[in-house]
Order: sequence, then structure tokens, then C-alpha cells
Amino acid sequence: MAKFKKFQGCYRRLLLFLFAIAVILLAAAFIFYQQVGGIEGSRYWMAGRALGKVQEHLLKNRPDGVSKTDVESQFETVRRANTEWRVDLVELHRVLKDYQHRFQNSKPSTPETVQFLINLEAAVLPETGN
Repeated sequence: MAKFKKFQGCYRRLLLFLFAIAVILLAAAFIFYQQVGGIEGSRYWMAGRALGKVQEHLLKNRPDGVSKTDVESQFETVRRANTEWRVDLVELHRVLKDYQHRFQNSKPSTPETVQFLINLEAAVLPETGN
């Protein structure tokens, strides 16, 4: 009987520890969820992450005919609009996915890069005057 109580106490402590860890993880997830703005905010957050990766890839593989400052300023404009939730997420997803599909293993030419930057700018919605 003593072994059974000792065994039962061990499980009780283990379950209490696992419950405490689960509560801490849920609290951290809830705080993060609130910080990014809920479901809609998480979509923009993920779009920002994808935008950063595509920018990194384009800067590594950019053609000589397109300057680094042009690429950075264009991405900064889109990134700023993304933080203000002024981006058509469907269009941005289409543009980024098209870039990744076409140039994942190759270097884009100058006209292709310029067209990509124009398409990227088209995903930004106009500012609304408040």
C-alpha cells in the first residue's frame, strides 16, 4: 500500500508540473495573439515575414541593372503599408508566390525584376484620408 501511495504521489506531481507548463504556454500564446492583432494581425505578420525572405533572396540574386537602394526602398514602402494594414493580402501573396515559383533556383533578369517591383507596389492599397 505504501508503494501505491508513493507511486500515486509521483504522478500527481508530474501532472501538476505538466499542467503548470501548459498554463504558461497558453498565457504566452494569448499575449502573442493579442500583440499581433488577432487573426487579421497574424495574417499581416506572416505576410511581413514572407516579404522579408523574398527581399533577402532578391538582394542576393538581383541583376546589375537594378540598384540595391531601389529594391530596399520598394520593399520598405510595402513593409510600411503592411504594418498599417494597407496591403491587399491576396495580391501580395500572388506576387510573392509567383516570384518564389519563377526564381527560386535562378536569377531574375533586369526587366523581370522591374516588373516584380511594379507588381509588388500594386499590392499596396491607397491611403485613406482621415
